[in-house]
Amino acid sequence: MQKTDKEALYAEWARELSESELNAVVDDAKRTGILLVKSPNRDVTGAPGCWLGGEPHLPPEIEWPYFEENGVPQAPMHFLAQINLAELPPESVELGLPQTGTLFFFYDTIVAPLGSLDSGGSKVIYVQEDVSGISPRQTPEMPTVDETSLASFWYIDRPTKGYRQWNISFHKFEGINTGQVNRYASQATLDASGRIRRKLNKHLTDFLASGVDRRNPMPRITINYLLGGTELSSDRSAIPLLTLEEDRDIDFEHAGAILTFWIEVEDLRQGRFDRVFLTER
Repeated sequence: MQKTDKEALYAEWARELSESELNAVVDDAKRTGILLVKSPNRDVTGAPGCWLGGEPHLPPEIEWPYFEENGVPQAPMHFLAQINLAELPPESVELGLPQTGTLFFFYDTIVAPLGSLDSGGSKVIYVQEDVSGISPRQTPEMPTVDETSLASFWYIDRPTKGYRQWNISFHKFEGINTGQVNRYASQATLDASGRIRRKLNKHLTDFLASGVDRRNPMPRITINYLLGGTELSSDRSAIPLLTLEEDRDIDFEHAGAILTFWIEVEDLRQGRFDRVFLTER
């Protein structure tokens, strides 16, 4: 590279971004998603057939998911969420979700190895039929765990109960692909990078506030969403189907702070929710 080329490149990096350029960076990084908004308290209804924790309306012919080791069931997974897809905003169809049916999300917080994508410690079940008339299914009895085992720290405090139910509704939001912004910011000066991040922080604050009903006392605010936020890879081969934060309102605690259920783009197109995998961070 000639010296003049380098000087031109450095000059471009050092140039202060205009407001329109800054907005363009943020707009380019936006990813439409669906925010899960918790009801103000446990007694307030939400979208029909949609809640965190509680008991799923799982059809009787479908077995409760277990974490298995070498083909042997070790412990029933904890039920995390039931989502009636017909209650989602119209944007969910554009994002690739079916218009009807129900998604059930399960996760093993006790026995499954941590940090492994293929540990078998999570399960997503998609049921096309209406489940509103099906009786709630109780969590199966948990097995006994030796107090000296590695699992005992989590297990002894929560041996037989599932999570408390909390109703939810939905709100469209524009999440941010932070990886894309980071790539841009790495080519800018610290000043330009700081302005980009301040703009993003304001954007995220605004979308959270838009889902809050300030007339009612609020539960602990958690950032739970469908198909939004950061992406696993630059080519978008996989996207976050559901992201859930640790939440004391429903007694959902685990070794990580945030769970994300990922789905390959092609699997989403084909409705292959059985191929979803999970990460913790």
